Amino acid sequence: MTVGAVAKKQSNFSRILTGIWDEFVYGGHLLSVSDASMVLAIIIILDKPVSWQLVSIAYLIPQTVYSLNHMKELKVDKRTNPERVLYLERTIRIYPFVVTLYIVLLVGFLLYLSNLSVIILVLFIGLAGILYPKEITKKIVGFKNYYVGLFSAAAACLLPCIFYRLTNSSMYMYLCLFIFLRLFLNTIYFDIKDYDSDKERGLKTIAVYLGIKKTVLLLSIINIVSGLVIIGLVLMKMTSYFTLGLAFVSLYSFIYLRITDKLNGPKLRQISYLMVDGEYIFWPIFLLIFKVILG
Repeated sequence: MTVGAVAKKQSNFSRILTGIWDEFVYGGHLLSVSDASMVLAIIIILDKPVSWQLVSIAYLIPQTVYSLNHMKELKVDKRTNPERVLYLERTIRIYPFVVTLYIVLLVGFLLYLSNLSVIILVLFIGLAGILYPKEITKKIVGFKNYYVGLFSAAAACLLPCIFYRLTNSSMYMYLCLFIFLRLFLNTIYFDIKDYDSDKERGLKTIAVYLGIKKTVLLLSIINIVSGLVIIGLVLMKMTSYFTLGLAFVSLYSFIYLRITDKLNGPKLRQISYLMVDGEYIFWPIFLLIFKVILG
């Protein structure tokens, strides 16, 4: 094989890897894997056998909703998320088939579980995501943050709760509060990168309302409180000591919170997509590490 042929082969391979990575990040899969990771983390805390069908459903719900919403918001996102829009515009022709595939897979997994309560919950969460009332964002400060946080926290907690038919409501309330606080932090942080465009459009996000410096301070407080929720849950002996692994994510978040005001547009978007959205993937990992350490 000639040098030119080797270089061409490497170039093709590099393009394939880049395409896979772009689809993973800009196609919404990172967010969906993160949602599935939250459900997996809850299952680990409960010490229940993992149902990969349930974890797959937790992935497919947001993936379907994100895909539909991304297609509707291409024009709006062109300024705030130019990298994602550029990628989606290149792949827009196949998206109707892709979304159809997600829906077929989701229905298939739901029928396989044969759990009517889970099916009703999935339909409710899916419709809540698709019918998100965006205009209210111009009337109520932080509406999107509350809305996304509440529904995503409900999905992460209620899916395993209903599936495993659990009754420990006190522990679940604390876990739901923890997940809500983490998602609340996540969505507010994303509003920082959209600060200029949101302000122009009259959206009452928390970042626009408080300003970036005060918003970062608020996020630092939420970050600390979320860690204290887990510590309190363990101290009250409502869950095992290895659940302290979730408190470790507060240290993780301080890394990007400290450097936020030093980041420009593209770098801030990279941090938002990778570190902030990617946080939840570490939850099961932190839990398993602490489970091994603490026996």
